[in-house]
Amino acid sequence: EHLARIFEPFFTTKPVGSGTGLGLPISKTIVEEHGGRIEVRSEVGRGTSFVVRLPVSKAEPVAETHAPPTAPPAARGRILIIDDEAGIRAAMARMLRGHDVVQARSGEDAKTILEADAAFDVILCDMMMPGVSGVELHEWIATVRPELADQVVFVSGGAFSPKTRDYLSKVGNLRFEKPFDVVSVKRIIAEMVVAHRSRVT
Repeated sequence: EHLARIFEPFFTTKPVGSGTGLGLPISKTIVEEHGGRIEVRSEVGRGTSFVVRLPVSKAEPVAETHAPPTAPPAARGRILIIDDEAGIRAAMARMLRGHDVVQARSGEDAKTILEADAAFDVILCDMMMPGVSGVELHEWIATVRPELADQVVFVSGGAFSPKTRDYLSKVGNLRFEKPFDVVSVKRIIAEMVVAHRSRVT
C-alpha cells in the first residue's frame, strides 16, 4: 500500500525520530541523473525487489566543436541551510546544486555563522530544532541581522503550537511544508535570489 509514495521526499513508515524518508528519493535522483531508472516490485509474503537500469556508455569519437561554454545558472545564490538532521541538510543541498550552499546543524551553529558572515541570499530554517528553535533564531536574526529577516524561509512538518502559529502569521515569511515539491522550491529559491541581488546591487 506504500508503493505509490516510497520515492516521495520525507515519506517514511518508521516511527517519529527513526527515519528521514530520504534514502529512496536520494537514490532515485542519483540514478536518474545518470540517465537511468529505478523500479520496484513487491508481493506480500514473498518479498520486494528493486531494479536499477543504467545506460551502457559507448566510446565513440566526438566531433570537435567550438560551441560556447555553458553559461552558469542565471540565479546562482548563496544559501544557508539550517537543520539538525544531516540527511535533510544533504537532500536540500543536493536539490540546490548550482547555488553556493552553507550548512548549519543547529540554531546555535547558524548564529555563529551569521555573526561572522551575513552574505546570504536565502536562509532555509527548520522550525523544530533542539536548543534554539526556528522561531527563536528568526527573532535573533531580526535583531542582529535585520536585513536578512525577510530572507528566512521556514521548513516545517506542519505541526505548530499556537504561539508558533501566531508568530508565523505576524512575520509573514515564506514556509515550505514537508514533503515539498522540489520543482516549486527550486523556482521560488531562484526568484528570491534574483530579487535579493537586485536590491543589494
